[in-house]
Parts: sequence; structure tokens; C-alpha cells
Amino acid sequence: MIFMVDEVIGDSGGTELLHELVKISKRLKLDKHFKLKIIASDASIAGKDVIRQHLSKQEPSPAKILYRQVVDKTIEAKPLSIQQAQVKMGFYKLDATLINANTFPASELVLSYKVGVEMVAIDDKGDTITSSETIIQSQAWILQDIFKLLGDKSRKGQIIVYIQNIKRLNQLINALKEQIPPSPFLKGGNELSAFEEFQDYLQIHSSISDEARQKIHQHKNAVKVIFMTSSASRGITFARVRHILIEVPKFQIENNLMEIVQTVYRGRGGETDEERALEKQTRWITFYLHDSIRYADSAQQAERYQRGISGLMNMILLVRAALKTRIAGYGDIGAKRDLRIIPVGGKHIDSVGASLLTSTAQLLTEMKREIRRSYDDAKAGQADYDNSLAKLRQDVRTIFVRTQTRVANETLKKINTYYESFAQRAQQSLYDVLTHDFEPEFYVDGDIFTVPIATSEERVDISRDMLMAAKAERLVERMQGHAKNSNYTNNLRTALTKMAKEIEKMQQASEDTSRSQDIYSQNTSGGQYLSIPLPVFFKPEIFRQYFRHDSETLIYETETVAGDSFRDALGNYLYLLYQLVGKLPLDGGYESFPFLLFRCENLTVIRQQRFDRRYLFSSTAFNLINLVLSQTEQL
Repeated sequence: MIFMVDEVIGDSGGTELLHELVKISKRLKLDKHFKLKIIASDASIAGKDVIRQHLSKQEPSPAKILYRQVVDKTIEAKPLSIQQAQVKMGFYKLDATLINANTFPASELVLSYKVGVEMVAIDDKGDTITSSETIIQSQAWILQDIFKLLGDKSRKGQIIVYIQNIKRLNQLINALKEQIPPSPFLKGGNELSAFEEFQDYLQIHSSISDEARQKIHQHKNAVKVIFMTSSASRGITFARVRHILIEVPKFQIENNLMEIVQTVYRGRGGETDEERALEKQTRWITFYLHDSIRYADSAQQAERYQRGISGLMNMILLVRAALKTRIAGYGDIGAKRDLRIIPVGGKHIDSVGASLLTSTAQLLTEMKREIRRSYDDAKAGQADYDNSLAKLRQDVRTIFVRTQTRVANETLKKINTYYESFAQRAQQSLYDVLTHDFEPEFYVDGDIFTVPIATSEERVDISRDMLMAAKAERLVERMQGHAKNSNYTNNLRTALTKMAKEIEKMQQASEDTSRSQDIYSQNTSGGQYLSIPLPVFFKPEIFRQYFRHDSETLIYETETVAGDSFRDALGNYLYLLYQLVGKLPLDGGYESFPFLLFRCENLTVIRQQRFDRRYLFSSTAFNLINLVLSQTEQL
């Protein structure tokens, strides 16, 4: 009997699943009745010590970059090594065979780096003085290189373009379609035919439909360019790839560095003689790093420029060392000393249930993603923009507009007294802030103040007139119709079906009782937290003014094309720190200050491990300096 867990490190729940398999096999005594094998595989696993540190414990942990000195090069640098060892899984010590391959599907690998910094001056109001688009600047290199490769008729093989942002990926595709034909980068201007999906290129990301996924497998060997995010960097290979263009993200460095290493290996798995011959040729990888540095005066300019350049160079060092570790068994940073740089993802399990409001929030998010994708497709000339989903989303929001989220906690009641107390103590010293007895226990993450919440209540008050209007507008039928659209993702179709049933139940109950529907639910499952921006404590009047219904800033926020609210910005910031689920409120219609109520079952564990003595410095620059100084030879 064989169990296999693939991408055991790439998936946040992989370690938990592996431990559960061991528990089940021991409880059922499967090894007494079968010759039992449990296989755990991942391209990110490298070394006995990494396996023991990451896989032996189930406890949640943040993503990290592990570094190790090379102990025995005769083993760790082998193209193929097989070791016998004991690995602890919970209470069990198991005999294990560790198989590691250090190789790459090419005879030669050429690495190139294109690095740029854009200096942007800002005035006293926070507006940029220079008019420049970071997205356009960073993508200009990629566009030019794609045109150059497509215009070279002697070139063979495919091109992978990796950008870890769906919106930026779509912008790049649209820019290509607008310039083909004619192309200013090609002599003659008409050497390329129209750039069509599934004929000339593929795009692979989390928002594609099942129908598109099937077509990807049908056309993956025929297209010229494959555009992908990290969701495509696993589970699918393109054996004909010769050029890989990677835009290095500047967020969630640990996870994205791991995904970059995975993406580089997408060009493997040749099945035909032609594909196997390509693996014996040269492969080219180009990394694109671009940063926009803002400064208010000349005194800041030099210091911020040096800091920005240092950050980009640190990223180049980490990318190069991590890639060399995976290919050759070890890399180097600083002096010619052997180091193993191994990025691994975080470990956590989201086991909390969804309430009516959190389900509604998820539906609105999925609809927003699909609307943006539909708009991008229409802009690129691939389809006509369908406004019906946007209208449906607005109708769903209208139904749940009168919602209340109540926190059974003294924190919000004391928020006014916190203003004065927090500001006064902060002006005295950090010690006065840390020793003050705020109730309840609190955490400070950068500019965010977070408190645990024992109990919260959700109340949705939906008038009978609103439900009858929704029935007259055939809202349920429209949702069911959209749920059958095969061009939508599974997540959206499932969410539409579920919400259609909920609204149908409320309409029926309203007809039976001739009353409005007051839906009430209470959450006491634990793992709930309330986050408030720290500036609220120092300048509460500014936030009150901002969230006035007639304030110019709030009107501008609601009228922008993106429609991103303060709530969205707060949620995105917190997502960089923790894995959030069930974010409330639904909209950013705050009365006096912004907040976010969310659930995260492993927040305290992640914080403890983040400030563990092994991870003293969160700065990439500090960590790289420590790596260099830890070497025994003098630089």
C-alpha cells in the first residue's frame, strides 16, 4: 500500500496531511497487514536537516528561508544521493529513505539580471511631482525581450513569463496584443501574426476556468509564450521551454522565492526525442527587479536610494543562492564559501467555518475578480464585456448593506479612552506603552494594533420590501444562471449556488411570516482578532473627518476605477502578516475609524516563531550580513 503527498512543502497543509497519514496508518495498524510506503515529495526539500526541521512538527509556522553550511559536499552536491535516516513524526520515529536530486534539464544555464530604480519626488501633500508609471517601467524590459525573442526566427522553444500578480500579468498581455501587429521592436513591423490565446500564448493563474484548464493541456506544446503566476508553477511542465522571464516580487519574499525556484523547473519532462534533445541545450533565465523610491527632499534622496539599491542587490543574492542550491546542492553569498539557501513555505490549516456574512464577503471577492478579468479580456479584444455580473454583484451588496457586526468585548467601548492614554504614554517612552495595562492582551505589528476577541455577533437585517424587490428582479434565477457559466472559476460558481439557496430561503420565510428577516448568528469558536491602525490612537479626528459621508476623500475612494476601499488596504496589509479568513465588515462604510475583524487560528504561534531567537532580525539586509559574518574565512 502506497500513499503519496506531492508538494508537501509548497502547500501550507502538506505537513499536517503527512502527519495525519502516519497517525491513521498506525491507528489502523496498516503496516501489520500491508507493506506500507508513505512518499513525500517536493522540489523545495533539500537535506536531512531541512526535512527534520520542517516536517517533524505539525505546529503552524511562518514561511522562512533556511540556510545551512555544507557539511559533506560528497553527499550534498551529488547529482543523486540516497540516505537512510530516522524521521520523527509526532510520537513516532520512522525509518526513512531520503532521495535528493541536484540537477537541471539543460546542458548550460545562463542567468541575467535587469535591475532598475525609479526616484519619485513627493510634495507636502503626498502627491508625486514626477509623473511616472512603475508598472510601465518594469514591464518595458519584459515587453522588449519578448518581442526580440519572437522576432528571432532561428530561435526554437517556448518562453515562460512569470509575474506573481494577475493584474500585472493581464496588463502585459494587453500591451503585447496592442502592439502586435505592428510592433515597434521589429523591423518591417508586420512580421508577427495576431497574438491569440491558445494559439500563440497561454495564461495560467488562479482565476482561470475549468474549461480553460482543459484547453491549456491541449495546446501547451503549440503556443509560443506561457504567462503564469505561482498557481501555475506546480503540477504542469513545458518541456519545450528555452527562455524563462521572471519578475521578482517584492512581497512575501520567502514564499515567492520558493515559487521562483519551482517555476525554473517547469521546463522539464521531455517525452519525445525532440523534447529530450532540447534538455541537452542551453537555457536562459532573466530576472527583472524594479523598485520605485519616493522621497520628500534632497536629504532623504541619497539615503533612500542606497537603501533601495541594497534591497534589490540582496534579492539578487538570495535568488542566485537559492537557485544554485537546488541545482548544484549549494550556493554562495559574499566570499566563496559554500552555503545552502532553502526557502520553505509556511505551515497552517484553516479549519474555521464560514458564517452568512463571511460567505457573502467571499462571494463578492470572487465576483470582483471575475469582473476585472472580464474587463481585461474585453480591453484586449478577446471578448465583449458582460456587465450583467457587475450588476448582479451590486444587487447582492444592496441586500446585505444593512449588516451589523458586534464585538462582545470591552475594547471598542474603551476606544475613546485609548486615544488619550496611548498617545500620552507613547510621547513619554516605549517602556510606558509596553508596561501599560491595556485590556485585553494586545499585539503591535508595524502600524497595526490587534486584540484577541472572545465572542462576536453578526446580525443581518433584511427588509421584506428588499427581499420582494430581489424576487421581482429575479435575483436568484440570475445567480443560478451565472453559476452555470463554464467560463467562471469553480470557486465563483460554488459561491453563487450557495448564496442563491440562502436568499431563496429568506424570500420564502418572509412570504410565510409577512415580516422582514432578522438573521442573527454568534461566533465563539476562538481565533478571532480585531485590528485597528495605530494612527487612530494619535489622530482620531483625522479619521472621523475622512469617514464623514460627505468628505471629498471618501467620495474619491468610492469613485475610483479600482474601487479599493480603506478596508481593502487594511486587509491587504494584514495578509502580509497572517493568514486571514472571514474578514468583516463587508464594506468600508466606517463611521469614525477603520477596523478589521478576522479569524486566524495560528496568529499567536506565528508571532512566537517570528520573534524566536533564530529569527532575531526580520530585515533581509541584516540576515545577509549575518550570513557573511558567520563564515570562518575573512572576506
